[in-house]
Amino acid sequence: MDDAQKTNSKAVLRKQIIEERNRLDVMAKKAMDDAIFERLYTLDVFQKAMSIFVFLSSPQEVNTDRIVQEALSRNKVVCAPKVIPGDQERIMHAYQVTSLKDVTIGSFGIREPIIQGPAVRPQMIDMVIVPGLAFTAQGARLGYGGGYYDRYLQHVATTTELVGVAYDMQMVSSLPVYPHDHLVHTVITPTCVYSTKRWSSRR
Repeated sequence: MDDAQKTNSKAVLRKQIIEERNRLDVMAKKAMDDAIFERLYTLDVFQKAMSIFVFLSSPQEVNTDRIVQEALSRNKVVCAPKVIPGDQERIMHAYQVTSLKDVTIGSFGIREPIIQGPAVRPQMIDMVIVPGLAFTAQGARLGYGGGYYDRYLQHVATTTELVGVAYDMQMVSSLPVYPHDHLVHTVITPTCVYSTKRWSSRR
């Protein structure tokens, strides 16, 4: 598959997943969010992480507010993404939040942290909770197309744990992958924790 075919394939899948995710019943979505949270909290890597970078979810995404609150209650350093203009392109940085009150609505309607200090260096982050529209059991990820996370993850430490959170219907058998795409180490759904380091799943 050439690059043009990969791009078209990703666009079609993005549209399909977004439409399916938007049809989720509110109560069913909440139950699935709760199940994902419970699986995340029991992970050894979450318990040991001292600093966590987590996206601030939209209403359609896996709700990450409880992840933020739980991490803060355990005295972890919590960072959230904010995209700012760079010399040639917009760049994503991590800024610390100490409460969900430290959050505002950005220029694209996406929640982002209110800047209260310098950006946290990527090498200082122990775990990144990565958003995605689709994942595979092997850790491939389909993002929203901006490339912000793939560029950002180039700079995290080799020991940083990359964790995707998704609903079961967002798990697919395969995804088009480019050389610059970053695989996640773990994918958590309401029914399963996929340990992609071992290319297998734990139920």
